[in-house]
Amino acid sequence: MLAARKIPGPLYIWGGRGLGKTTIAQASAALCPAAKVIDDADRWHEIAAGALRDGGPLILTGPRPPAQLEHGELGSLLTHALVVELRPFDRDFAMALASNMLTAQKLLTPNLQVPPAVLDAVLDVPDLDGHKLAGLLKGLAFAEARGETLTPAVVKRLRNDLIDPDALDPRITVRLIQRVVAAHFKIDLSDLVSQRRHKCITVPRQIAMTLSKRLTARSMPEIGRMFRRDHTTVLHALKQIAALEGRGLEGRRLLSVLADQVRLQAYIEATSRNASQDA
Repeated sequence: MLAARKIPGPLYIWGGRGLGKTTIAQASAALCPAAKVIDDADRWHEIAAGALRDGGPLILTGPRPPAQLEHGELGSLLTHALVVELRPFDRDFAMALASNMLTAQKLLTPNLQVPPAVLDAVLDVPDLDGHKLAGLLKGLAFAEARGETLTPAVVKRLRNDLIDPDALDPRITVRLIQRVVAAHFKIDLSDLVSQRRHKCITVPRQIAMTLSKRLTARSMPEIGRMFRRDHTTVLHALKQIAALEGRGLEGRRLLSVLADQVRLQAYIEATSRNASQDA
């Protein structure tokens, strides 16, 4: 309908975290290549408002209905939008989504077998959403790979460890973030703290600084010292990466993927240390 201009305005998809807003927006854009996508329009309200004024096929996502958006005139500009609400998963949908995720996970870990009682424990997690479900299933895959027997008790432990991506995990350090980012971009760890200013180094460095600010309790001066710089450089990095995220989905997806890699690596290393101590 959007591609054929059969709806009078833009498409606005709203709902809580982890319900698939970004995924649906991307799928919709694939059917309508001319459409511009603005994820989290409430955060990027100035960009979203400008795009709404410009017209043309437009897909936006947000955390709440138009009337409750907090910034500027965004709510009134969305008056004529086709508004779609995403509601929390019911058990049947969660089961189907878990089945799809397990199929994808088995491409990486072919021997993964999740007993029915363990899957039931996953589906019984309160306020289950896509992020929680993905984190739990990945955690189960790593637990089995390390020789653990998968039980509902493992799910309970993973629930405490993995499903709150907004909480600060004390196991995550700036050094860990530096290692993960350097490995992702295939650069030496020493490059992140060097004086080199080539784009292939400065962008990963800025990303590592941003993740350090978001995922640890370290202050900007402390983060700066870990990169052999001062707090103004960290502040500049935060602004540059925020601008990168504001330019489209790719930047936000990259930061999200790296944050998940950091959390997962922190979990793996902590589990390995605990296993060594037990041995």
